[in-house]
Amino acid sequence: MDLRVLRTAHPFASLIVRLMSRRGLVRIPRWGIVVSGAVPMREVMMNPRLFIKNGRHGTAELFTRVFGAGMLMNTEGDGHRLLRRAIAPRFTAAQSRELCATFTQEIVDDTRERLLRGERVDFVQVAQLATGIATVRLAGWKLEGAELHARARYVYAKSIELSASMSALTWKAKDADIENAQRIVEEMTADIHVSYDAQDPETVPGLLALAGVPFEQARGVIGTLLVAGIDTTASALTRMVALLCDSDELARLRADPTLVGSAVDESLRHVAAVPVVTRTTTEATHLHGHDLPADSAVLVLIMNCLKDEVVLENARDFRANREMSREVRKLWFGSGQHFCPGQFVARELMSNFATMFAELDRPIRIVRRQAARKVLMPNYARLEVELVR
Repeated sequence: MDLRVLRTAHPFASLIVRLMSRRGLVRIPRWGIVVSGAVPMREVMMNPRLFIKNGRHGTAELFTRVFGAGMLMNTEGDGHRLLRRAIAPRFTAAQSRELCATFTQEIVDDTRERLLRGERVDFVQVAQLATGIATVRLAGWKLEGAELHARARYVYAKSIELSASMSALTWKAKDADIENAQRIVEEMTADIHVSYDAQDPETVPGLLALAGVPFEQARGVIGTLLVAGIDTTASALTRMVALLCDSDELARLRADPTLVGSAVDESLRHVAAVPVVTRTTTEATHLHGHDLPADSAVLVLIMNCLKDEVVLENARDFRANREMSREVRKLWFGSGQHFCPGQFVARELMSNFATMFAELDRPIRIVRRQAARKVLMPNYARLEVELVR
């Protein structure tokens, strides 16, 4: 059932993914190569010298036009390391636990109470709110209560509006889309100067200010965190619930709640919240039997690579107790200096909800679902769940 969300969000891209799913590597003359195997994916992702994110075939040009130069997704080397070091204190495992315990646990608790009262809960709305709250607090808005919830929903809606204009397969956008995206970024980040000017070390803008990062560059960093962080995490969180129910693995998790960590990893593997990434070769190289000239495109179909049966037994099955192979472990978060800074926040959110579902006195079931259309990250538009009576 989960494949339906990809087909609905990106019909053409899903066709390519299916056609390439068991082919490992496919060379396309005078363009580059398509990667669907776990081993070559790891080789590409772990070698940023030969396979760069910021080349002609990558996302750098698009993100530079929308967010400006010098943010996390379009910098390499020393510039990227400076930004990562600056924001690192807010993205540790301990800080992520504290953030979720303080600001999103109430959403977990409220969801539990609503289910116990016999309500049907649209988990899409729950995931959007919880993810939005965590991201908004990280981004520098020191709001609480109704104001925090309103800002979280506003930022989520804006991030979806922005990302919907981009193609997951080509990462291209029309000039009119770029202008609209720039307007949205300005609206989303209009008042982050408050924590930036205060050099508040409890916020990402404040940490960037303390590191000497200019305000416009800091705005771009915050903009990408808002868009990338909210969209991918909300998708992963919602689809985890669907996977647990559809596979009947929720029963295994309820019988053994210590499996929460592996169930979250298995969800992230299946979801592949960023289903496709692109790289560009910096020089002539050889990739698993294929010669690639310099400036070749490398299209990595992550959702195929993470289901490669060469390295995983019954890779297309969802198993809450799966022991992850080295070839795919954590690659759903990227690799190297572009490893997702928000990985601990995402895992904490997903773990908290998975734990809550595991501890309920009865399992949940899906009573209504609808896949989302015209979104960058495949997701559900509606996923209503209730306790089995």
